[in-house]
Amino acid sequence: MDVTVKKTENLKGAVSAPPSKGYTHRMLIAASLSDGDSKIFNPLVSNDTLVTLEAVKAIGAEVELYETCWNIRGHGTIKVPIHPINCGESGSTLRFMIPVLALAPGPSKFLFSASLKRRPVAPLLKSLKELGAETIIQSDGFSVMVQGGGIRGGKASIRGDVSSQFISGLLFACPKAEKDTEISITTELESRSYVEMTLEIIVEHGLQGAVNADLSRLWIPSNQSYRPCDQTVPGDFSSAAFLLAAAAVTSSKVTVKNISCQTCQGDRVILEILL
Repeated sequence: MDVTVKKTENLKGAVSAPPSKGYTHRMLIAASLSDGDSKIFNPLVSNDTLVTLEAVKAIGAEVELYETCWNIRGHGTIKVPIHPINCGESGSTLRFMIPVLALAPGPSKFLFSASLKRRPVAPLLKSLKELGAETIIQSDGFSVMVQGGGIRGGKASIRGDVSSQFISGLLFACPKAEKDTEISITTELESRSYVEMTLEIIVEHGLQGAVNADLSRLWIPSNQSYRPCDQTVPGDFSSAAFLLAAAAVTSSKVTVKNISCQTCQGDRVILEILL
């Protein structure tokens, strides 16, 4: 298929920003950990989010898919998957679900593609070991075994300049640890907005905790329960940014729907840049 792009002096019209992938991942996992039905409106349908959808089904969530809504029925417990969870190329699925499966009563196995083999996971596994959870990177380099049996809790440290996904994974799992958890971020936290996004979602599901101003320390009370919650996935600012910038440079009027200035997405800063 050939695509021809012609120069234009002006843009006009209204479009809806595609749903946020980051929010869709997080809402799916929080819903699956809840005891009851949670509706996710306007979810992003993509290869990565469908991998997470299969992962939450593997741990026992029941899923009903509609055109503009996914209904996720969690049971407040985590089932040991019958088959290995194939994360494909979704780093979010792998790094979010490894801590969650540490809560399962038995062992689980994660598979992933060659592209994920180049993305580190060892810092997350080290922090889980500090919290009493055993994991092993298999010799083939394409799989991780999670022993299961629960997370003890206590103190753990993790770097903040490798991936914020490590911290989000711990935030999903540690509220269900046996003891309170304190996580120390040992380096400057990159992608802070993604950790804030995770905090936003779990708070909406009824969880409690505390963080300091720079998010270098997180305190998570133990033995908490996720509460079902209906949520709407906001539009993705990183996608909307192209249209907003194009409108600005051509002095055009373009309306981008489905984005919120209240979102935790870091890319919302495009609005400040364009003002």
